[in-house]
Amino acid sequence: MGKFKIEDINIEHNVSDFAGIIEPGFEGRIDSVIAGIEARTTAEVAVITLDTLEGMSIDDAAFKLFNKFGVGKKKENNGVLLLISSHDGQFRIEIGLGLENIIDEKMQKDLVDRIMGPQFKREHFGPAILKFLKKDPPG
Repeated sequence: MGKFKIEDINIEHNVSDFAGIIEPGFEGRIDSVIAGIEARTTAEVAVITLDTLEGMSIDDAAFKLFNKFGVGKKKENNGVLLLISSHDGQFRIEIGLGLENIIDEKMQKDLVDRIMGPQFKREHFGPAILKFLKKDPPG
């Protein structure tokens, strides 16, 4: 495999399933929920799946992709990026500074431990992503 390069990735939609792991019928449903979130809150959400990071840390990849695509409104910094690397068995939620008071560390841990982790282990990616997006933030 060649070296993983952030600059080779281009996204044009809210959901970019490059790994082909989101079950049939779920991509449209996920996109619809994301559009609803943006309409209600102005927050932007992007979901990217990759086969592998080829040695790059998931934290670095998520941070670089988040900034490359400018997820969220610039002034509000209100974006959320969900990056899933299927072969590496890893995922990362990158959150803009404007949302850190809403989606705090406790909520992130809850999302990972109770929703995403168990679903991902069973390879139920579409349902896990939908549950993640529909989880109501506190307050």
